[in-house]
Amino acid sequence: MSRPATTAEWNADRTAQLLDVTREHLYVLARAGTIPKPVDGAWAAVKCNVAYIRSLRDRHSASSKEDKSRKLKAEADMAEMESARMEGTLCLRSDYLNNFADAVAHGVSRISRLKTLTTAQKESVFAALRELKLPELEKPAEDGEESGTAEINLPP
Repeated sequence: MSRPATTAEWNADRTAQLLDVTREHLYVLARAGTIPKPVDGAWAAVKCNVAYIRSLRDRHSASSKEDKSRKLKAEADMAEMESARMEGTLCLRSDYLNNFADAVAHGVSRISRLKTLTTAQKESVFAALRELKLPELEKPAEDGEESGTAEINLPP
């Protein structure tokens, strides 16, 4: 009389082939408790198959939950940043750079017009500003315009 299919016992090579893993990985799975260990060199093929499928399903489910969690966190972070930007506690980098360039340009203009400073003093201030090696600041594209740079023009 033949045994039911649930008690089929196979050798390691055949069981590994059933699970589509190497023989070495089969033993790793058994040591980790993912699949039942062999008894007297015989592997319970159906039990191993069911256990392996469950472990793959659990791993996929955990991965999906992590992905959903990451997505929710990213969406919450984006909403928080947009809220902070609207409240004025956070600004876009391009806005900051444009405001910085405008502030420097305004300062340079005011220094140029000061009558209390000598030409040598003004040149000294401009030389100090040039030593800062201010980068060209990225200027975002306005409606219908191309993006470019917000230049800080210092007198020679």
